[in-house]
Amino acid sequence: MGNWVITRRIEAPVEKAFASFTDFDFAARTIDGIKSFEVLTDGPFGKGTRFKETRLMGKKERTEEMEITAFEAGKSYTMSANSCGCEMHFDHAFREENGGTVFEMAGRLKAVSFGAKLTRPLWPLMNGYMVKCVNKDLDQMIAAIEAS
Repeated sequence: MGNWVITRRIEAPVEKAFASFTDFDFAARTIDGIKSFEVLTDGPFGKGTRFKETRLMGKKERTEEMEITAFEAGKSYTMSANSCGCEMHFDHAFREENGGTVFEMAGRLKAVSFGAKLTRPLWPLMNGYMVKCVNKDLDQMIAAIEAS
């Protein structure tokens, strides 16, 4: 599905925004499309944390296993997964600006299987759907962070 970037402002300190985004329980309570998280590793959220996320995609539940492949406390992390013949990486970056947080999320996807490579001409259409879904999740997360 290619690459995309979403930038949003959160009216809360970076520490609060980062802590909320890295809290599986907070995300599960806040994002209505997420049905469950199953953490597969012990210890705090950080590089190497693996988890399964089950969410409603359209009318079907879909479970993806993801891993935190990069982590800088209070600043950034990357979630990665292999699904449907694609390598997916979602970079999350947080920076302070005027007492609030500028949040940037970048999606990087690469077709690795023959089947996924065949669908590449359709990726621009799927990108729009993915960005719409991510923005809906972000609307819910940001509203909950700002309200608390």
